[in-house]
Amino acid sequence: MLTRRKVVWTAVIAFAAVTLLLWLVSVTVATEYTVVSPPRVGQLMEGDRVVVSRLSYGLRLPWPGLQFSRRLSYRRPERGDIMAFNLPSDSLHTLLSRPVVFGTCLALPGDTVYVSRTGLLRRTPSRGFFPFAIPARDVPVRVTPWNASLLCSALNLHEPCHTAALKGDTLMVDGHSAEFIAFTQDYFWAYSGAQSDKFDSRFFGLLPESHIIGRVVGIFFSLRPHAPLRSRLRAGRMFKAI
Repeated sequence: MLTRRKVVWTAVIAFAAVTLLLWLVSVTVATEYTVVSPPRVGQLMEGDRVVVSRLSYGLRLPWPGLQFSRRLSYRRPERGDIMAFNLPSDSLHTLLSRPVVFGTCLALPGDTVYVSRTGLLRRTPSRGFFPFAIPARDVPVRVTPWNASLLCSALNLHEPCHTAALKGDTLMVDGHSAEFIAFTQDYFWAYSGAQSDKFDSRFFGLLPESHIIGRVVGIFFSLRPHAPLRSRLRAGRMFKAI
């Protein structure tokens, strides 16, 4: 017969095991996030509880700062995917502590988008718009006056082996002017879902592979913020696939 002490220890061990299992699932398989501010992604609403698959693009290990912890079985996102990622422009926090943002993948490594000097964006060539090649891992990108600023930001934020600065329209890397630059990871152009809205890679910079958490695969349920309790649940947004 089990003594009372053994019963208590068995319950504690079982609780710890379940807690550990749930934590492992949340950091390796799927995580639920709450959309806490009015989103700029068309299919999401404030109050949505979304499910993010951490395996869609390969497993990002929970120790991204270590050199050996690359994403396992890495697969690139597809154009149009709604992704969850850590805010690339946040330089004040460690990677895993940065705010989580939802955005649509507009362009992949090696793609070209077209940007005007006033910050407008096109996905096809247009008069007055300049080509911007999205960096792919280990593929040199030509430095131009219209991409130098974003490349400089990406180098300083996500490529710690280099120090970059702008001198006019010239990109200086480690004190030398750079005509081409190669990056150690893939980058993506993410955007909010509306071309007129600048909350995209023009605002927070290029999205590095290391910052991608996973793909938004569905809405678990959704609550109307500040609504009366009886009408808070959005019945049409339960268990909705994306």
